[in-house]
Amino acid sequence: MVMNGVETEVTKIKFCSPVRYADDMLVLARTNEQLNEALEAIKNFLKLRGLEVNENKTVIVNIETGFKYLGYFIREYEDITRQGKKGYGNKKGVVLCKPSKEAIKSIKTKIKAITKKYANAKASTLIMQLNPVIRG
Repeated sequence: MVMNGVETEVTKIKFCSPVRYADDMLVLARTNEQLNEALEAIKNFLKLRGLEVNENKTVIVNIETGFKYLGYFIREYEDITRQGKKGYGNKKGVVLCKPSKEAIKSIKTKIKAITKKYANAKASTLIMQLNPVIRG
C-alpha cells in the first residue's frame, strides 16, 4: 500500500508508462533521459515514505537487449518478415514475453519432486498434485 500512487508520479513524465505488481515495478519509456527522470521521481516518492530504491536490482536496459520481470524474459526481436516493406515506419520488430530459464528450471524441479513422491499413487492423485504447479 505504501507504493500506491507511485504510478501517478511516473505518468506525469512524458512517454513514461509504469507497470507495477506489488513492490516490483517496470517503467517503459522512449529514452534513457526519461527513464532517469522517472527513477528520480520514484526515489523522491519513496523518500517521503522512508523507503529507498534497491540500487542492486535497479537496471536501465534497452528492450533489444531484453530483461527479466516476474519470472519472464521480455525482449524485442527483429521482425525479418517486414524488413524493407513500405509503411514499416519506426517499428523495429516483435516483442516476445517468454518464461525465463530460471522459472522453467524451477517448475521442472517441482514437477520432478511431485512425480517421484507420488510415483505409486493413482493417476488422479498425481494430477491433483501437479495441477497447481502447472497452472502457477
